[in-house]
Amino acid sequence: MKENSGLKNFYKQAKELISDKFRKPYSEEYGDTYTPSYVAYMITALFGVLLFVLYYLFALKTLNSPDITDLSCHVKFASDFYLKWSNFYEAWLRMPYCLWHFCVKFFQCRMGFPWFEAASFVYAWFGIFSYIVSALFIYKLVKFYTKKEHLLFSTFASFVLSTVGPYSMNWFSDSYYGQFSPNPFHNPTHMAVKPFGILLVMLGIDIVRKLKKEELIFFKGKRMFLWFGIILFLSTVTKPTFMFMLLPTGFLYLAGQAIYNAVKKQGSFKEALLVFAKFVLASIPSLLYLGLEMFAFYSGEGHRDADGIVLSGFLEIWHMFSYDVPTSVLLAMFFPIWMVVTNPGYFFRSTEGLMSLLCYVVGTLEFSFIAESGPQADSANFAWCMMAGMVVLYGVSIAKLVIETIKKNESKAHGIYIMLSWFFLFMHVYSGLCL
Repeated sequence: MKENSGLKNFYKQAKELISDKFRKPYSEEYGDTYTPSYVAYMITALFGVLLFVLYYLFALKTLNSPDITDLSCHVKFASDFYLKWSNFYEAWLRMPYCLWHFCVKFFQCRMGFPWFEAASFVYAWFGIFSYIVSALFIYKLVKFYTKKEHLLFSTFASFVLSTVGPYSMNWFSDSYYGQFSPNPFHNPTHMAVKPFGILLVMLGIDIVRKLKKEELIFFKGKRMFLWFGIILFLSTVTKPTFMFMLLPTGFLYLAGQAIYNAVKKQGSFKEALLVFAKFVLASIPSLLYLGLEMFAFYSGEGHRDADGIVLSGFLEIWHMFSYDVPTSVLLAMFFPIWMVVTNPGYFFRSTEGLMSLLCYVVGTLEFSFIAESGPQADSANFAWCMMAGMVVLYGVSIAKLVIETIKKNESKAHGIYIMLSWFFLFMHVYSGLCL
């Protein structure tokens, strides 16, 4: 009889847990995970040092390898930049998104670093920049829902976000190609643009929340479009793939919100259109620079063996790397998919949840339908758009797991759910570190 009553109690807890997942994510009770501030600061710094060393040693080892990689190719591009206009213009034509390369050139030329050490140093510092921005993103999101500060939890989650990768199944395919990754460690420009992309997502979430008359999460609401334009431009100069994914997402979200306001007569349609117009105006400098980048790539003087961007057959490029795309998606995105399936109320009803889903869907659709023409098609450069979307969905999913972990719920069903979720996430970390 005791066994039956225990089983019934577990079923009751599981039923309550499932129904809770469909509610809008507000007014929950959360436990206190307070850590003395000096301990939190020390461990935050420790995670940062550990990440810096991991990134630095990875880059240095990769550059000293006889294999030709993206990292070694980008170091070669960095070595081509000179201050003379003619030399600079020729180098810019080959690599118009050049912020990472300028940083490497500075440390090599002005600070006396050897080329490989300069590249590894810059690579690692961009990793730290991403770690700090990701920690801020998760910290602010967790604090908004729990009404408490959880710095240590947030920095640990940021470290995890900086190391996740697709599940590695060597019997299925290469551990990276086909699945792709939110952290393609071999490519320095994608790793460098990540922090700018996350900052843009934070601004985008607050812009939408301000339009919906909701409390802001990340910023105070002043000059958000100005900062959005500046950071978007920096991201375009670093690597334009986050921009390729974020701008269509922003257009879709704001246009959808304007239509929703008009149909439901909730909020002002004119105000939504005004926000949409400001979004477009803030994007104009970056769009102009993107046009220059496209000229550099496809003018015939650049390094691209392609005429331009074309529509491809559905999944045509993806099938060059994976014979089973759904399995590749599952291996790359198992943890975020798990979080979306088990928390539909959060991901479909909260601003950041819906925006993260849109980012991933838009990036994936771009990779599925768009390619470069000619021999350059097999470079799969629009996969970067999907990987940018993966970063956003992973970030929100990890933040949601931290929130769920802190929640006051001592039921066995909730405990099992939390353990399973962290298990799935840590398997992504293991796979990422093994890439």
